Amino acid sequence: MRVEMWFDFNKDSYETLINLEQAIGLFYHAKKVDVLFRSLPLVDSNYVFHEAFQYGRKKGLGFEYLKSIFEIYFSNQNLLGSCHKLALTYGIEYKDLEHNLMDHKTHKIVCNQIEHATLQKIDMTPTITFSHGFRLQDLSTIEEIKLMLIKMYEKDSGIKYCIEEDCER
Repeated sequence: MRVEMWFDFNKDSYETLINLEQAIGLFYHAKKVDVLFRSLPLVDSNYVFHEAFQYGRKKGLGFEYLKSIFEIYFSNQNLLGSCHKLALTYGIEYKDLEHNLMDHKTHKIVCNQIEHATLQKIDMTPTITFSHGFRLQDLSTIEEIKLMLIKMYEKDSGIKYCIEEDCER
């Protein structure tokens, strides 16, 4: 089951990110959920943060790495100055991350994702898209996200979501 979260570096995207992580943690079939984070910078100054995330995504990093970049963003720290800490924390090459940001090596990935958002008529962040066309826009609660995960599961499996022992299967 595929979930895509379209985000920019803003308060609502961060809150939705946290809620998404918690909702998946509460979802019985969490291991079947594949999450992809999609960059949709609405402010030019945020591109560099998206580029830093896309660099880490290419290295297999997800929720925790993205939350760390949000923390840097909200603390108004210099992203380049924070590369060393990110590298140590996540086991990535400091110089490689730094060069990626200075040379804008993942900028094309961010631009490509913006094109995909346009094709899917996504123009606000946060937006969460789910398999089978389900979508949540704007700040989403844990319950709203979990409900969509259940709908997606039921559509995928063709059976009613039930985690009790006496479920009819």
